[in-house]
Amino acid sequence: MFFGFSAVDLIVIVLYILLIVYLGLKTKNKVKSSGDYFMGGRKGSRWMMIANGFGGATHTDQAIGVAGATYEIGLGGIWYQWMYLFVTPFFWLLGPIYRRVRYVTTGDFFEERYGSKHGMAYSGMALLYYIMDMGLILKGTGTAIEAVTNGALPSTVIIIFITIFFLAYSVIGGLVSALL
Repeated sequence: MFFGFSAVDLIVIVLYILLIVYLGLKTKNKVKSSGDYFMGGRKGSRWMMIANGFGGATHTDQAIGVAGATYEIGLGGIWYQWMYLFVTPFFWLLGPIYRRVRYVTTGDFFEERYGSKHGMAYSGMALLYYIMDMGLILKGTGTAIEAVTNGALPSTVIIIFITIFFLAYSVIGGLVSALL
């Protein structure tokens, strides 16, 4: 046992990391524009876009939030996760629409529809939101891994590792990496 993980666990984790790094490096040369980076060169299928949108709306911190809410308020805490059942149809609708109208980001939509000031305002608010959201996701993931390893891996170390890993993967490959 190493940090609470068996040899098989560690092998799977290392293989996963190597695969992700390989995919990022393999696809880095395919990124030639912001459209390639953010939209995967618009080569993904409708199902890929739906899966990407849904995946972006679910996080590792939700399991902790659901468990905590269920502990506090009972079975109704499951709605912390099930609330996404009602917004899932938006993933089916928005992905193909964005692809058709050639928007790269939601900020592009606001800028074209309402003017550059609204586009900048949306982008600023989205940036603030995602900074806080990513902090919560990292904290939730770090806390979960710290609990799984019985404190052998502190959440701070996990947060730093995941941040470096995420930045390396996303900077190298962008959404093109996800299309493989």
